[in-house]
Amino acid sequence: FQRLAFQVGGFLFLSLAHICAADVDIITVRTEGRAAGVGLTARNAAIDEARREAVMSVLHSLAPGIDHSPLEPILRRAAGYVRNFELLRHDQLNGATRVEIDAHVLEKPLRQDLAATMLPRLPTMPRVLIVINERIETGNESEALSGGDIVASVLQESLARQHIDVCGITRPGLPATPKQLVALPAATLEECSRMAQAIAMDVLIVGEAVCAPESAPTGSDVVRNRAVITLRVFRGIDGKMTDDLSAVASVHSLNPREGGEQALQDAAAKLAADTIVAVVIAALGAQQDDAILLTLINPGSQERFDALLAALRAIPETDEAIALFYSEGIGRIRLRHEGAMSELVRAITARSYAGAEIQVRKAVMREIHLEFPSAE
Repeated sequence: FQRLAFQVGGFLFLSLAHICAADVDIITVRTEGRAAGVGLTARNAAIDEARREAVMSVLHSLAPGIDHSPLEPILRRAAGYVRNFELLRHDQLNGATRVEIDAHVLEKPLRQDLAATMLPRLPTMPRVLIVINERIETGNESEALSGGDIVASVLQESLARQHIDVCGITRPGLPATPKQLVALPAATLEECSRMAQAIAMDVLIVGEAVCAPESAPTGSDVVRNRAVITLRVFRGIDGKMTDDLSAVASVHSLNPREGGEQALQDAAAKLAADTIVAVVIAALGAQQDDAILLTLINPGSQERFDALLAALRAIPETDEAIALFYSEGIGRIRLRHEGAMSELVRAITARSYAGAEIQVRKAVMREIHLEFPSAE
């Protein structure tokens, strides 16, 4: 039979009707299926329809509002994503059959194939910011690797092979200093959510990676270095956390520093493919959202920023204008507008704000960059 394949570096995802990964999560979905006729053939057809509806329901939860047409190859194999099911009802009435089932859907292979199908169809490649704090404990002391040098490099290389734009904490134009960004992995969910909306990226990945030596057998110089990585994935458009990932790897070595580095690399390699999937699914949600992201260069005073925000809220067919971030150098606002983008841009630039004119630097799709003149 046919296969869906997703090549990610050295990883190949395959969804075959008879393959079920042992470590995948299960999602239970209650659905109905109908078929014309009665008897065993009609019953099986109704069950097939119910399994298809269960898979479609999970796909909708992963990527709300997505176009169905590219997903037909997945839906034709719906039975392959359902590990098993319980038949709750089986009715025959007026020459038709109806069933109700609890379908146990394999989430991981479905996510993988959704990402493989939609990645080449994304209108623009996702922009991703990675912030990971690493620590290698050598027994006598801990060495902190600022910004996540080892793990972030592995993930960035994997994402870059898919032509996904990845940046680090020192990239110019970010609304926070590297020191502030490095604190994110220890921040609350709400703080990470606010930063995800402020940075004007499609996806924010924050995480921690710790490698610690474990006790070796008496008389042995070999140390077992155990690395643990945890990641949280946030969608930029609304700050929603869409995924959390983790991996563990162990390496035996004489040198705890070298063994720790290798263990971190191995754990990161385990996460590379899942990270690509998580980024694509987060980006799908962001690009299906009809919100407009407005980036303001040189807003200057809070008064000027607030004046623009108030003017946006007063524009007809515009609502939900929300301030995401403000500083004197950059500001970000998310809003929804039912009219044409050109009309919105004209309305914004038709007036001044706290005595300053505003200019459009870029207006592409659902993203607008505006600039006030620099202070003399």
